[in-house]
Amino acid sequence: MSYTIIINPASFDLNVSPNEVKLEIQKGTSEVNLKVNNLIYDFAYDKIVYDVDLARVGAQGTQGEGATLEEIGAITKDMTGVENRTDSSLLFDDASRTFTWNIDSSAKVYLLGKGYNVTSSKTIEITNLDGGRYIMYNPELESLYELSVGAFPNFQGEILISYIYWDSVNQEAIIVGDERHSSARDTTFQLYEHLAEGMRWFSGGTLSYTLEDDDFPNFEVVNSTRVADEDLQHIIVHSETPSSDYEQKLQGTTDIPVVHYIGNSRYAQIDMSAESAQWPHAPSGLVYYNDINSVSDTGVLVESGNGGYVCYYLVATNDIRHPLKLLMGQASHINLNDARSEKWVTYGLPTPEIVALYRFIIKTANSYNNTSKARIEEVYTLGEGPSLAGTSTISGLEHNSLTGRTQPNAHSISSITDLSSILDQKITIVSEPLSSTGVPGDLKGLFAINNTHLYVCTADYDGVTNIWKRIEFLPDTW
Repeated sequence: MSYTIIINPASFDLNVSPNEVKLEIQKGTSEVNLKVNNLIYDFAYDKIVYDVDLARVGAQGTQGEGATLEEIGAITKDMTGVENRTDSSLLFDDASRTFTWNIDSSAKVYLLGKGYNVTSSKTIEITNLDGGRYIMYNPELESLYELSVGAFPNFQGEILISYIYWDSVNQEAIIVGDERHSSARDTTFQLYEHLAEGMRWFSGGTLSYTLEDDDFPNFEVVNSTRVADEDLQHIIVHSETPSSDYEQKLQGTTDIPVVHYIGNSRYAQIDMSAESAQWPHAPSGLVYYNDINSVSDTGVLVESGNGGYVCYYLVATNDIRHPLKLLMGQASHINLNDARSEKWVTYGLPTPEIVALYRFIIKTANSYNNTSKARIEEVYTLGEGPSLAGTSTISGLEHNSLTGRTQPNAHSISSITDLSSILDQKITIVSEPLSSTGVPGDLKGLFAINNTHLYVCTADYDGVTNIWKRIEFLPDTW
């Protein structure tokens, strides 16, 4: 068996030895400088044919024979995927549940070393079932096919195109993920990365926000966020009018949807694009949290208690339409320390590709002057990215070298060791209860006071128990 390598006209400097493979340079319009075994050929040519030693180019075989790409693919389980992502794009229409792999003019895919040309766009209508499913391409049938909900793909024997999580109740796709992995990747390593590491955050995603601002509790993402799903790199950028993959409105009035668990392995997404606030809230104003009951496998939105703390998590996904999303925390905490102790968990989030970027601790109170009755108390970096949350830092300076350290109000409470935790252990005063059973959001440990009584909340609200106790003040002095 022999191989012919055809190279377009250009200038070459090649060192080759004679044997089993032919190097053929076809006639072109320009002169070629070809160096073979230290002999220089410099002329306008019709055709040059030269043999190349297979061992020099890394192939294996006996005299006159070598392994084909398909034979190598069968051994290595590699060379499966798309040649590139520039000659195609992904589209999804929620109204018809139709996914389209749009081919610009032609694209090429490989399956275990065998190449196939794709010359027309491919579509598939996904099933109207809740959950995530992979969309694959069969090059022999020249068509897309859908794996069962929850089924795991064969990275080493199937061509991945997309991953879609469908919400049948609201008739929308929460995730339309790009899974067009390269045919040049190492599939064994990708499988390990997928199972052990998942998506990674490696640069950008800097936030701008103001802590403890009762009037404006929002944040912005001020630069592009770079994440990687194994060999696929996604750059998430701000756009006032998103029109391309991984463009999203991340500044000003942002468009960052909020995902929460409903139950029975179902999730829903709250569209916040029309809201001036970023934090979902009850009609009365206080921020929601996602109360999940693992025994009954249910999840409901519950209004936080007045003065409570709720965690929200900013995550990056491979969703081409809204790659950045917020996830609700699962509790309303009485004090800041309890909120700090809440751990990030995905609780089976409906995408295999996700990385947590930041945790926001939101305090909510009726007295705050914004529609969500919230303010940002603290922000923590979670993912594998920049180590500090915010837009700027001071580096290279010791604290004792800074000026103005003794000036009034020169330090925030959070910068003084243990002061926040000490203050958080003090009582939380709320408005006086209207009944002994209280209202949703009332939590054990709350206090209220008026001119005649001191009120103590002795248990969390359940709608039945008399959780509020009161002590009447004596009329005389002491």
